[in-house]
Amino acid sequence: MANDRILNERYRLQPELGKGSFGVTYLAEDIKKPNQPQCVIKQLQLSTLVGLDKEEAKRRFEKEAETLNKLGKHDRIPQLWNYFIEDDELYLVQEFIDGQDLSKEISPDQRWSEGQVIGLLYDVLEILKFIQQQNPPIIHRDINPKNLIQRESDRRIVLIDFGAVKEIIETSKDETELTLPFGTGDYRAEEQKNGKPCLQSDIYGLGKTALFALTGNSPRKLNCLPNGCVIWPEEIEVSNSLKQIIDKMVQRESSDRYATAAEALEELAPLHKIGETVDGYTLKAIWEGEEFSQTYLAYKYNNPNDAYIVKGIIPQALEQRQSDLGEQEIIYIKKSNYHEVQDIFKPKILLKYFSYPVNSKIAWLVIILASILGGISIKIPPKTPSPIQPEIPSHITTNPSPSEPPNIVDKILDCFEDVPNVPNPKDLRPDSLFNYGHSSTFVTVRKSIEKKIKEHFPYFRLKYIEKTKYAPDPKPGSTTGIMMLLNGELDIGQSSRPLKDKERERAKTVGGYKLKERAVAKDFIAIAVNPSLGITQLTLKEIKDIYTGKITNWQKLGGPDLKITPYSRSLEASGLVQYFVENILKGKFNWDPLNSEIETKDEIVESFENTVIEVHDTTDAMQKLENDRGGIYYGSAALIIPQCTVKSLSLGIESGTYTNPYEGAAVHRDHCNDKNKNKVNLAIEQNGVYPSKLIYELYVIIKANGGIVQQAGEAYANLLLTEQGQQSLKEAGLIRIRPPKTDPKECLIPPDASG
Repeated sequence: MANDRILNERYRLQPELGKGSFGVTYLAEDIKKPNQPQCVIKQLQLSTLVGLDKEEAKRRFEKEAETLNKLGKHDRIPQLWNYFIEDDELYLVQEFIDGQDLSKEISPDQRWSEGQVIGLLYDVLEILKFIQQQNPPIIHRDINPKNLIQRESDRRIVLIDFGAVKEIIETSKDETELTLPFGTGDYRAEEQKNGKPCLQSDIYGLGKTALFALTGNSPRKLNCLPNGCVIWPEEIEVSNSLKQIIDKMVQRESSDRYATAAEALEELAPLHKIGETVDGYTLKAIWEGEEFSQTYLAYKYNNPNDAYIVKGIIPQALEQRQSDLGEQEIIYIKKSNYHEVQDIFKPKILLKYFSYPVNSKIAWLVIILASILGGISIKIPPKTPSPIQPEIPSHITTNPSPSEPPNIVDKILDCFEDVPNVPNPKDLRPDSLFNYGHSSTFVTVRKSIEKKIKEHFPYFRLKYIEKTKYAPDPKPGSTTGIMMLLNGELDIGQSSRPLKDKERERAKTVGGYKLKERAVAKDFIAIAVNPSLGITQLTLKEIKDIYTGKITNWQKLGGPDLKITPYSRSLEASGLVQYFVENILKGKFNWDPLNSEIETKDEIVESFENTVIEVHDTTDAMQKLENDRGGIYYGSAALIIPQCTVKSLSLGIESGTYTNPYEGAAVHRDHCNDKNKNKVNLAIEQNGVYPSKLIYELYVIIKANGGIVQQAGEAYANLLLTEQGQQSLKEAGLIRIRPPKTDPKECLIPPDASG
C-alpha cells in the first residue's frame, strides 16, 4: 500500500509502524480535522484469516471496536477515533501516543531505578484495574515492554495494542490454538500457552516487564526457581518489599498471583505516595526515582493544566551524601521537542523545604514551575551543622499506615479549632465540595453540628447527597450510603452499623482502597405505638415474637383485641434494620454489596419479611402510626422520642425490669412545641436495665485512599470526637461515645458566627 494513499477519504497514510502475520499498522494524518493530527491505523487483512467467514469477521470486528471505544475513555488507553471497511479490508483508527515504548527506553546500560519501576507498576495496574472492572472483564493478553509507551508529555505509561485483531483471530483457530498467537515470549504466562488466559495473566506480563526494567535484560536471561520467582542478581539493588510484590506477580501458578490488579495496587501502596497532598499539590505519578529521593508529577487543585514537580528527599540519605554532592546540581533536562512552547511557559522557581512530623522518613522539596515543560537547574544547599528542620503546614496529609493512621486523633481535643489536618484553601479549589450521608439517624446532626463546622471552617464545604443516581426511588439508610460510597457518589459515609466484610473486600478489589469506620456516638432503638394503645412496655422476646409473626394480636400482650401491624424500613437499605434483624431477632443473611441485595437468608429473616409492612423512612412510619391504632415501629431514639404524635414504650430484658426511654415524663401532644419537646433519656446506658442489645454505635465511614478524600473523612470524624463535637451530639439527642472532660477550655466563637 502506497504511503501517500488516502483511506476513507480522510486518512493520509505515512510510514509503516509495524507489520505482523495478519495486518499492518500505519502512522497517518486526519486531513479533515484542524491541524491534521496524527493517528494510528491498524489494517486487518481478511485474506489472511483461514477458516473464518468474512461476514462473521466483520461482525466481530465491529463488536470489538465498540469495546475499544469504551476502553478509550481511560486517559492512558488510546482512544478509538473511527473504524471502517474499505476494499474488503478492516481498519481501526486510534489516537497516536507521542512517546517511546519501553523496549527502546530500557537496556542493560539504561536500567530503571526502583522508584521508576514502582511508578511503572502503579500506572499499568491502574489501567488493568479499569479494564478488569468492565462487564465482562477484559484481558489484554499481551503485556510486554513494546506495548507500554512512556508518554512524552508527562512520562506516564500508556497501554496500547488491545487490537480487535486478537478477538477475530481467536475464532479462526481451533480450540487447542485458541490464544497461542497472543502473548509475547517471556512475558506470556503458562496458562496462556495452554489457551486459558485469565486476569492474572496480565499481572504476570507486568511482573516480567518490571524485571526487564530493573535488570535491563530479557526475563529469559534471569535464573528462576521452580515456582517462577526470580533469583535476584546481586548487582540489582531493590528493596525486599518490591521484590516480594514482583515475585508474587510472576508465580508460575495463576492462583498464587494477585487475584486482581486492585489487590496488587493495595500491596504497592506503602511504597509510594501517589494520591497524597503535599502543601496543596496532589501527587499524581512518579516522575523519576533516585537513590536518595523520589520526584512526583503533581497537580495543583487536581488540575492537569496546572502541573508541577515535587521532590521527596530522604533526609538521612541526603545528609550522608551532601558531603559528596557539595554544590552539585540536579538538572531537569528540557527535551528538544519542547522548544516551540518555551516562550509560552516561563519557568517560575520557588524552593520550599518542609517535612512530615518528627517520625517521618521523607522531607519534601517542592519545585514550583509555571509548567513542567521548561528546563530548570536546582542547587542542593551545602551541608549544615544540623539537619534541616522546616515547618510543616498542619493540613499536609500522609498515606495512613494500617497500624497507626497519622490523621486519627486518639486524645480528646477540646474544640473544633484544635483539630489538625482539616482541608483548607491550599488543598482545595474554591468550588470544592465533599459529598456525604446517609444514615437517617444523623439528621439531627446535620441541623446542628455541621452548621458549627461551616462557621469554623467555611472552606471545608459538606454537601449532603440524599439520592443515588443508580436507583429511581432509593431508600434512605446506612446500607444505601455505603453503596453510594463504594460507587463514588459519596466521599464520607454515615452509618448506624459497622462495615461488613464483603463491603470492605469490594472496596479493596474494585476500588483499590480501604474503608475504615470510626465510632463517634451511640443511639438506641425505641419502640413506638399509637398513643391510644393500652400498652406501655414490652420485653425483647415479645418484640421478637411480634416481628417474626408469632404474636399477631395485642390481646396476647394485655392490650385490646386488635391486630398488630408491624412497620419497618427496608432490610436492603437500612443499617439499623440489619442491626435489628441480626441482634434482636437473631436472623442470619448474607449481604452482597456488589449487587446491593441479600443473597441468602434463614427462616427468621423470611418470617420477618413476610410479617412487616415496609415504610420509606421514620417520618412515613410516624404518619402511619398516628392513623393505625394497632401499628408498631422501631427506629432511632433520637428521631422517635422527640415526636409527640406517638408513644415510645418502656423496654426490658424480661418482665418486671423496664426502662423509660424518656427523660422525665412524656409531653402530651397538645402541649408539644419547639420549646417543649420530649427529651431522650441519654442516661439509659448507665442504669444497666435497658437491653444493651438495643444500644448501637454510629459511625463515620472513611474512604482510605491516601488523598484529600481520606483527609476530609478523618477531619470530619475528628471534629465529631472533640469535646465540642461530643457535646453537640448530646444536644442532638445522641449518646456520647467519649466521656466528658472534667475541665474543658472555652471554645472560640467565629467572628461572623452570630450573623
